[in-house]
Amino acid sequence: MNLPRFLLPVLALVAAASAHAEITWLTDLDQAKAVATKEKKAILVDFTGSDWCSWCIRLKKEVFEQKDFEAAAKDFVFVELDFPRGKQQDPAVKAKNEALAKQFNIQGFPTILLLNAQGEAFAQTGYEEGGAASYLKSLAKFLKDNNAEGVKKFAAKAAAEAKQAELNEALDAVMGPYLLKKDAVGAEAALVKFIQEKGIAGEAATRMIFFARMGITMETKREDHEAILRLIDAALAKDDKSALAEELKELRVRVAKAREEQVREEQARFREKQEAALIEACVSVLAPFAITKDSAGAEAALANYIKEKGISGDTAIRVTFHARMAIVMLVRREGPNEVLKLIDATLALGLKPSFADELKELRAQVVRERDQQAGVKK
Repeated sequence: MNLPRFLLPVLALVAAASAHAEITWLTDLDQAKAVATKEKKAILVDFTGSDWCSWCIRLKKEVFEQKDFEAAAKDFVFVELDFPRGKQQDPAVKAKNEALAKQFNIQGFPTILLLNAQGEAFAQTGYEEGGAASYLKSLAKFLKDNNAEGVKKFAAKAAAEAKQAELNEALDAVMGPYLLKKDAVGAEAALVKFIQEKGIAGEAATRMIFFARMGITMETKREDHEAILRLIDAALAKDDKSALAEELKELRVRVAKAREEQVREEQARFREKQEAALIEACVSVLAPFAITKDSAGAEAALANYIKEKGISGDTAIRVTFHARMAIVMLVRREGPNEVLKLIDATLALGLKPSFADELKELRAQVVRERDQQAGVKK
C-alpha cells in the first residue's frame, strides 16, 4: 500500500514507540516465572528498600524510571521485592519477601538478581552509575550467562558467599558488644582473634578484615567519610590488582561522592544560617524607618549595612531582597503588586537555581493570595 509521504515520519515515530514495551513491575516471583516461561524471557528481581535506601531510590530514578530503560522489557520480566521501614506492608507479602531474601542470600540493598524462567539465578548486580544506557549494556552482558553453565557458575559463587555470610554473622556476634560501646580497640582485638580461631587465610581473610574494619569505622566514626577513604587507600596500597581491589576502587568512588555531597550540604546549611543572621540584623536596622515610613532612609541604611558588613555576591542579593521586602511591606506599606515587581526584578539578576526556585514559589504564593483577596472584594 502506497502511503502519502507526509505520513512516513509519523509512522516512524509510532514504530519507534512500539519497539519499547512499557515496564510492569510484578510483586510475586511465582507469577513472574509463569510470565517469563510463556514469553521466553529472563527475570529481573529488584530487592529494594523503597522508602529508606538512598541507593535504591537513585537506581529507580536514574535507571528504572527512565524511558530508555523500557527497551529491557523485550528481554526481562520485572519483579520488585520491597523491604520498607516506614510504610505499611501486608504481613504475608513481608514474610514471602524475607523468605526469598534468605533463599538467595541477599546481603544488602539494592540487589538486582537475574533469573531464568525457572527461577534459577545466573547473575547479580546493584546500583551502577551511568544511567539507563549504561545499565542496559550491563544487562546485555549478563544475559550471555542465561544458560546451564551460567547458572552453575553463579550457584558455586553464591555457595561461597553463603559460607562467607555465615562467618560474617558469627563475627558480628563477637564484635557486636564492643561496637555497642564504641570500643574500636576491643572490636579490632575480637576480629583478629576470630580470624585466627577460624583459620581464615588468603584473600578470604583480607576481604573479611577489610569489611569488618569498615564496619568498625562506620559504627565508631559515623559519617566520617575521610576515615573510610583512608581505610580503602591503605588496602589498595597493599594490593590494587585483585578482584577485591576492583571492588574497593568502585567503593572509593561512591564514598568520595558521598563525602562531596556531605560537604556541599554542610556548606549550604552554614550559608543559610549565616544569611538568616544577616537578614535578621538588617531588618532590625530598618525597623526605625518603618515607624516614620522613611523609604529613602531605609534604602540608605540598607546600602550602608551591606557596605559595612562587606556582604557581596549571592549573599548580598539574598540579603538585599529580603530587606527590600521589609521596606515594601513595612515602610512603604504597599501591596502584592509591588512585591511581585521586586521578585521579578530579583529574578532578572540571574540567580542560582535554589534561590530562583525559592522566589518563583514565593511569587506563585503572592499571586494566589492577591487573586483570593480580589475575589473576596468582588
